[in-house]
Amino acid sequence: MFLERDKFSYAGKFVGKGTGKILAKNGEKIIAALSFSGDRNDKEVIWIRYVVVEKNLRGRGIGPKLLSYAVESFVGRVRLVKIATNNIFAYRALYKSGFEYTGKKTGILELVLECPRAQTQERYLEGIEIFRSVKSLTDEEVEFVSKEDIKNMPTKTLFSF
Repeated sequence: MFLERDKFSYAGKFVGKGTGKILAKNGEKIIAALSFSGDRNDKEVIWIRYVVVEKNLRGRGIGPKLLSYAVESFVGRVRLVKIATNNIFAYRALYKSGFEYTGKKTGILELVLECPRAQTQERYLEGIEIFRSVKSLTDEEVEFVSKEDIKNMPTKTLFSF
């Protein structure tokens, strides 16, 4: 599988072996990709490693739809699907796909989210406040976390495939 570096962030992460991949295509053209792997310590847990959407297609719901498809694909085979993110835009998209912030972090400001898990406004806002406290946000991220509606937890969106 080949993702063009100028169209996809983290394109190089999809080259190696050892991770599963799910692709979203429009005809033969790849428009989004997701990589995943099993947890080293718990065979009933899958970690989503990367979700990328072609840069000019972001903000159209493709990421949450791909995430929802992946989670539905894993149902019955695993107990939990986890992901860690340090991206406020991805954080909101993960809520649209049914993920919930666990209160845990990995690495540098990577918030761990799980699905399935009951979503609460309190836990959602806890994650938002962590992002707001980051000193190195881009102008786009500052604008995003400053919006009044950021306080409203996104509703889980039911996607059709």
